Amino acid sequence: MGILAKVGASMRVTLCCATTADLTAAYLPFIQQGALFVAMTDVLPMGTELELKLQLPDQSIAIVFGRVVWRVPVVTEMFDHIGVGVQLIGSAGIKIAQKIKTLLDEK
Repeated sequence: MGILAKVGASMRVTLCCATTADLTAAYLPFIQQGALFVAMTDVLPMGTELELKLQLPDQSIAIVFGRVVWRVPVVTEMFDHIGVGVQLIGSAGIKIAQKIKTLLDEK
């Protein structure tokens, strides 16, 4: 689950994907440029920009920026967690999206 902290006007979220299975569950390949699902108790509005601290299965930690582009405001049969889809943005976001794809292709 994502950990959300509001720091001034910006949002910071931490997402730990300790295993490849965690990363596979979080990765949203249908969103252009790559995105990750972050489970959280308070669903952020669409378009919210945030800082994402991401731990990957290879133990690397990346800090990238993202934008909320997808929301799951209630638990349903299809979605067992409330949360948001965070599209990775900027050059660092694109680089991490490529690394995620590589990690998932290696499994």
